[in-house]
Amino acid sequence: MRKRLGGLVATAAMLFAACGGTATAVPATPPPASTTPGSAVPSAVASPVASLSPLDQQLFGTTFKPPTGTVPGGTLVMGEWQPPDNLNPFYSTALTTVEAYSPALRALATLTADGKYIPDLASSVPTVDNGGVVISGTTYTVAVTLRSGLQWSDGTPVTMNDWKATWQFANDPAQSGCQICTIGYPDISSIDVSADGLTGTFHYKDLFPGWLAMLTNPFFQQKWLGTLAVAKASAAALGLPYAFASHFAPGDLMEAIAIYRSEFKPSAQLARPYTMVGVNVVAADTDAAARHLFTSVQQQFTNMFRRARGLLQPPIDDIESYWSQVEKVEASNMLRYAFVGSRESVRRGLQHCIEETAADEIMVASAIYEHAARLRSYEILSEVAASQERPM
Repeated sequence: MRKRLGGLVATAAMLFAACGGTATAVPATPPPASTTPGSAVPSAVASPVASLSPLDQQLFGTTFKPPTGTVPGGTLVMGEWQPPDNLNPFYSTALTTVEAYSPALRALATLTADGKYIPDLASSVPTVDNGGVVISGTTYTVAVTLRSGLQWSDGTPVTMNDWKATWQFANDPAQSGCQICTIGYPDISSIDVSADGLTGTFHYKDLFPGWLAMLTNPFFQQKWLGTLAVAKASAAALGLPYAFASHFAPGDLMEAIAIYRSEFKPSAQLARPYTMVGVNVVAADTDAAARHLFTSVQQQFTNMFRRARGLLQPPIDDIESYWSQVEKVEASNMLRYAFVGSRESVRRGLQHCIEETAADEIMVASAIYEHAARLRSYEILSEVAASQERPM
């Protein structure tokens, strides 16, 4: 909520500046009164702030004291105008998503309602004065120390190795659709973590003005990153379907679905394991035409390794002149489950995929630059699906 209020303050300030007005600073919220067990819980208080102008009064004119709870645990109910699209802060910046994950995912620092950085999980905000920021020639480092005694929900300690694992996750070229992975994370060349795990030193490649804002990004528990063990185990234990994004990260596909099936427990939702695998399909009337269209996808994946993500590019005549040998190997490995060609070529590829994975459902991605060619690809794909004995 602090982040949302901070964003509203910044937006309002810009509006006032544009209209020639003056924005009044938001008064700091006083800390809630403490209570002792058995005492009455104070109700939320909203009171006008006399010093604000009428317009400011409407925008910022209350001070809010949240009720102080005395019993840990319980259920938090949040009302929103629309559902969050997901709970991964790397893949959505929508306000409903931010507010939904905020109670569970924390950051090293946070923002107050008046836009000031304050420590959250960190013991302090690093500065030049306290030795947390070092600038000397080409050396630019930021050292952050966690508050001691922090634990994840499973009781394991929170360490800066978790932040380091999150940084590695953000820099993984396989991340597709990540909205904040390219902001700041690639600017860090390395991270050193102290022996006790409490201090992390970020070594920046160059001066990066957004380093302080990065400290407000949530980070994940290390065990949730690097492997898909948790996702497999969760889907299997809860008796839910399991989908795998093999259309861009095929490496662990076979192991993942094998573990999911072996550990699956029937539930009210599902009596048996149900798997869906992602594939790329680019179909055309001839193999040559399809391969030409597919160069848009190959450029896109190559650009991931170059840290040059952007819009889908038109197809080119010679992909070999575009990528290096190393990029070719890396991109082709990520596109292992890409079926490109005429109707018959695509049919054979999909049939082999179904036989190999025993998937119950196939999810198809078709990043084709020309709209008419994309529609034609889907037409061919629908013909292939209709010809299968086992529906796709």
